[in-house]
Amino acid sequence: MSRIFITGMGLISAIGNSVAENHLALRAGSCGIQYKLDLFPSKYAGILPFAQVPLSNDELINKLQITEKGVTRTTMLALHAFDEAVADGGLSEEDLHSFDTALVGANTVGGMCLTDELYHDANKNQDGSDYLSSYDGASICLYLQKRFGMNGIVNTINTACSSSANAIMYGAMLINNGFAKRAIVGGTDSLAKFTINGFNALHILSPGICTPFDEGRQGLNLGEGAAFLVLEKEEDLNPQGSVSGKKCTPN
Repeated sequence: MSRIFITGMGLISAIGNSVAENHLALRAGSCGIQYKLDLFPSKYAGILPFAQVPLSNDELINKLQITEKGVTRTTMLALHAFDEAVADGGLSEEDLHSFDTALVGANTVGGMCLTDELYHDANKNQDGSDYLSSYDGASICLYLQKRFGMNGIVNTINTACSSSANAIMYGAMLINNGFAKRAIVGGTDSLAKFTINGFNALHILSPGICTPFDEGRQGLNLGEGAAFLVLEKEEDLNPQGSVSGKKCTPN
C-alpha cells in the first residue's frame, strides 16, 4: 500500500483566513471564541460564545466572485479553503478537470444556515426557492464540481463529528485502490440557527469559553470554518518527496 502525502492545504476559521494566518494565531495563543454572533438574529447573541469566521456573507461573495443565487455560507467557506488548497498544491485547471482527481467533502450543516430564507420562500414564492438546491449536504461538493468542471469521483460524507476524518480516509482509499491519482478532501460547516437551537436544546453549550479537559467543564462551544487537503501518493512525487519543488507531508 502506498504512502499518501499532503501536497496542499487550505483553511479558514475564526482565527484566520488562511493556513498561514491560523498558524500564526495558534502560535500566539489567540482565541477565536467570542460573545459575538451577527450572521443572523438569535436570542443567544451576546449570551453564549461562538467561534465565528470574521468575514460577512457579502465580503465572502465579493472575495470569491460568486454570482449565482442561493449559494450558502457553508459553501462559501468551503470554496475559500478549496481555492487555497488547490493553489498551495500547485494544481492546474487541467488537473481539476482530470478524471484522476477526486473530490470528497464533508459537512453536517449543509444549507441549513438558510432554513429561514427557504421557509419564507416556500410561503410566498410559487416558483420555488433559490435556496432549495443548496439545502442538502451534497450541495457543497456539487457546487465545487460545477464551478471547476471536475470530472472525477465526487462524494459527500456526513457522519457528524467524524465527517472530515472519514473524508480524508476515503480519499486516501480511492488513491490506494487506483480510483484516483489525487484527491481533494476536507470539510466545512457554518454557524446556523438550526444548529445553535438544537445543541442548546440538548443542554450541552457552555456559557463560557469551553474547557474540555477541566474537571468542572460545562459543555462545548459551536463554531464554523472549512479546511481542505490535496492528497497524492508517494509514487507520483519526485525522489526528493516533493511536487514542483514543494516539500510534502506524509498523511
